[in-house]
Amino acid sequence: MLSQAFRRFSPTKFCCLLAIVVLTPFAAMQRADAGEDYYKQACEKYEKGDYEGARHLFMHINKYAPTYAPAHYQLGNTLLKLNRLAEAKASYELCMQHTKDPALIKNCQTAVQHILTEGPKRAQAASVVGKAAALLDAKASRDRARFERYQAAVAEVEKQRNSILNEARERVRKIKEEEERHVKEAEGSTNQRLRNLVTGERRVGLSDDQEAEIRAPYQQEAQKIMRIAEDRARVIRMPSVPTYEGTPPTAEDRKPGKEDDDDED
Repeated sequence: MLSQAFRRFSPTKFCCLLAIVVLTPFAAMQRADAGEDYYKQACEKYEKGDYEGARHLFMHINKYAPTYAPAHYQLGNTLLKLNRLAEAKASYELCMQHTKDPALIKNCQTAVQHILTEGPKRAQAASVVGKAAALLDAKASRDRARFERYQAAVAEVEKQRNSILNEARERVRKIKEEEERHVKEAEGSTNQRLRNLVTGERRVGLSDDQEAEIRAPYQQEAQKIMRIAEDRARVIRMPSVPTYEGTPPTAEDRKPGKEDDDDED
């Protein structure tokens, strides 16, 4: 619907309908000597597509030569190019007030009729465009709100997971400290003499098997604590990625983490 409105009521099409009016020569367009330079400059700007520059010059001419009909006519054409329909209509009407040239009057009447016919249609098309833009803005706003809620939910899940894991890591750290203390105490309290079978070196202390036996329960307890913590953290699910009405955030923005892809399987 939106694209049809643009194709049907585009400013380019409207200006093409008036090309015959804009380009039709007529005898009454005799430049006043006083405004000759301004008029020439204004027409040159119009021909080059500098409609805003042409508008300022034609308005200057009309200010100091308000009865010079051709300037009113050309100002109307310029305003038409700028899609300022109400002002263009007023300029054509002023032109007709200050000329008796039949061709110029006829061209003005044709232009006014086109404005009266096409103006409401163009306004309707603009309304459609405006409503569509407002709808897109509303959808984008809802999408942003969804994404912000999603980000907040992801952050909360990560916070809870990290809290569980950090607590477990702290317990494991204390267990490892206790493990090292126990090994040192055992080494300090033994008189056992050992001999390295490779180097022949002798020392007093624990054998590798004795040390491993002391460490084993501590290591098993640490592994158990981390395994339970990881299971607890995994149970806290990441929120589902929301669906979007308009343009969604980038994949990088909304990616919660690779581990959650595995969880979904």
